[in-house]
Amino acid sequence: TNEVLVSPRANIVWLPGWKRDITFRFATGLYYQAPFYKEVRDTFSTAGVTRIRINDNLRAQRSAHAVLGLDYYFRAWGRPFKFTTELYAKYTDRMISYSVDNVRVRYSGKNDSRAYTLGADLKLYGELVPGVDSWVSLSLMRSRMHMLDDKDNLGWFPTPQEQRWAVTFFFQDYIPKFPQYRLHLKFIFSEGLPFGYPRSEKMRYLGRMSSYKRIDVGASRTFSAETDKFMQKESAKHVAAWSIYFEVFNVIDWKNVNSYYWVTAGDGIQWASPNYLTGRLFNLRFTVDIK
Repeated sequence: TNEVLVSPRANIVWLPGWKRDITFRFATGLYYQAPFYKEVRDTFSTAGVTRIRINDNLRAQRSAHAVLGLDYYFRAWGRPFKFTTELYAKYTDRMISYSVDNVRVRYSGKNDSRAYTLGADLKLYGELVPGVDSWVSLSLMRSRMHMLDDKDNLGWFPTPQEQRWAVTFFFQDYIPKFPQYRLHLKFIFSEGLPFGYPRSEKMRYLGRMSSYKRIDVGASRTFSAETDKFMQKESAKHVAAWSIYFEVFNVIDWKNVNSYYWVTAGDGIQWASPNYLTGRLFNLRFTVDIK
């Protein structure tokens, strides 16, 4: 389309010099996203046969962003903490509408919609035990889409990946006198995603899937010259440290719904059968820090 894409951006940081250690941040910009192949594919039907063609007139999606953030450093119980929060807003026009079917994303191949997203992220970091970071976060979001040719009077409806709230907690600890042995616990609890009938414009939004929840537990052992004599040998001089981790994801084996498989009965009524994400999963990994 011979478009010239210019994306001006600005980022401002203000340190007011108050007695409290606070930093304010503001960022804004205009962004263009050139389409990928899956997005330029347009579908049309002729005599009941669906065909694919490339939309040569597709324009880059355009969005305006604004982010306002705050970082607050303080001490409590004799240990350092950091509270950070961000408020963000995004408006997109010339958007290519899309739907999600299980893990497959289907694009319309046209600049046929617009959307906006508003949200807030709040996060508190801290050393609940000395020298080890833990954190808790809360995320809030509202994301809506609107079809330009709204023949079905859908109005503003949720985007397929709108998650209106999410809470995450991460905690680390270690064995007293043996800090190389660590344990961690992570908890995630969030709202389910929107869903609707597949390939249906009128029924894009029927409701929400069940909430997503997961608990992960893990243990790790770090080897370094400070705690292990063999790391002080000449053969290990280029290795600062290495660690081994064993983790259990979704330790309670909760069944989290990812999407629905739609079955059409003889009377034409569609029934939704849930597709579940992977349940309990065991993970073993190694990391190496090179000097």
